[in-house]
Amino acid sequence: MYLVNCSSLPRKIKRIVFEAVSKWDGGTDSPLPVSSVKQIAGRAGRFGLHGLNGDAGGTVTTLRLEDLPYLKECVAQPYKSLPYAHISQNEEQFSAVSQVLPEGSTMNAILEAPVYAGRLPLVVRYSVGQKDDICQFIDEHWSDMTNKERLQLLNAPIPWRDADATMLITRMLRMHRERMRVNLRMAISNTPSLKIIESEERAMTKRKSSSDPLTALGRLEAFHKAIVFYIWMSFRYPVMYADYEDALQLKVRVEKVLNWCLENLTPQLSRKKEAKRMVAPRTMHPSNGLSYMTKAEIRRQAMSQTGPC
Repeated sequence: MYLVNCSSLPRKIKRIVFEAVSKWDGGTDSPLPVSSVKQIAGRAGRFGLHGLNGDAGGTVTTLRLEDLPYLKECVAQPYKSLPYAHISQNEEQFSAVSQVLPEGSTMNAILEAPVYAGRLPLVVRYSVGQKDDICQFIDEHWSDMTNKERLQLLNAPIPWRDADATMLITRMLRMHRERMRVNLRMAISNTPSLKIIESEERAMTKRKSSSDPLTALGRLEAFHKAIVFYIWMSFRYPVMYADYEDALQLKVRVEKVLNWCLENLTPQLSRKKEAKRMVAPRTMHPSNGLSYMTKAEIRRQAMSQTGPC
């Protein structure tokens, strides 16, 4: 069972528990959009993830009873029909467009040209999306590669908003370009994630709770994304990314540690919330601004000092 706070985790999840069905938008708490609720809820029991032993799917609920009606309302909403479909350029189209444009045209120009000059049915649109980061990277570091390599990198699973994951992936791409061989051990050497994995594995062996599961989760999620990228590239460049088996084993290790950190995180969050709830409010004197202990606090302090009568 996992508490969900709108983050994405690469795990096989059987049960989803919404910690909240709203989020802070900078000014107020707003309900999660129906599409977001359905997407998060859909992670529970995805088809084929939990075997075929009569398992029809997963379970979705809320941590707070008052949130359950909104969850039920969102899940029951029908899916909206799409007015049109998005398509991307294939290698042939990408090469044709790049050849008719001036030499040295940017990736953004090559991608956007068909949007204005292409002919498509009314139910189809070219998909450009927010690719400024990857286009800038290709223009600066990947412009002398082939059209096939540029296009594959454009569609690669690179989380450009994740600085830690992007740093590792950039190191791999430099090795790809400069050495034509991406050694996995060399690419991930001297990264904090390796020490975190080893530390958490020792804790798992001793059945000792993780000291800081939240920090470990953030680091390891980024590390997991970089390993997934390596595996993705190994299917397309098996000679350059030849450490597929090592990457697969490392991916399994990371996922086990992620699961361990999640198991430790939920009790810790519950204890912190309970501790906050147990803190008694203090009264504030309107004239001098000093805080005074409530009667309940005075009784607790007296009991702790003298013991029960």
